Amino acid sequence: MTVAYLLPSNRPEARKAQTIALIDNLMRPGDTVEISDVPGVNAAIKDCFAATDAEIIRFVTDDDDYNLPGSIKAIEVMEATPWIDVMVTGGVKVNAGAICVPRGARYGESLESVAHYGACGSGLFVRSDAVRKYGLLDYEGRLNDNFIVLKAIESGATVRFCRLDTYRHHMSLKDMPREDYAAFQIEKRTLRSRFGVWGLKPRAHESPPVWDGEFA
Repeated sequence: MTVAYLLPSNRPEARKAQTIALIDNLMRPGDTVEISDVPGVNAAIKDCFAATDAEIIRFVTDDDDYNLPGSIKAIEVMEATPWIDVMVTGGVKVNAGAICVPRGARYGESLESVAHYGACGSGLFVRSDAVRKYGLLDYEGRLNDNFIVLKAIESGATVRFCRLDTYRHHMSLKDMPREDYAAFQIEKRTLRSRFGVWGLKPRAHESPPVWDGEFA
């Protein structure tokens, strides 16, 4: 089973460094890094996806770090569970703490999962067939990770959260200029209202996290 790491980036030095890190640390024979610098993150992701025939895709950025043991285990889980279309995994959001959905949450069984626990793109593993079947990249906006998981659940795809530590995500809402933060919140409300889950309160992630590789 092959994996394509989709890397949208218009920063040559940063994407070069990330590509080297992926090749050295994560990639197996047959895996690829697909790079695009076309304007717009979503357009670049679609450009990357169009260039691959890998069975699984993972979304990567040029400034996040990816945890080797957890990432390798995540791919092994995807190989062992062909019935899972989209797998969300955990990790750490710098300045925000660990993302680890607690046991018994039954993540992915309803749209409310995303409202309660989120869906960080740095931890997504998605089957290419599911992308095509359910139109999981048919979105224009910053919250494409939330859209992918919400759209998958709404469409009847099988979505699970696997309690693995796979990333260090360095972007924080605290880093956004005030105008960008306001626009982000409007988009969040619009997207979640579209799927009928706006207004549901977030729930606490497990602390300290237990990375047991089980489904939450």
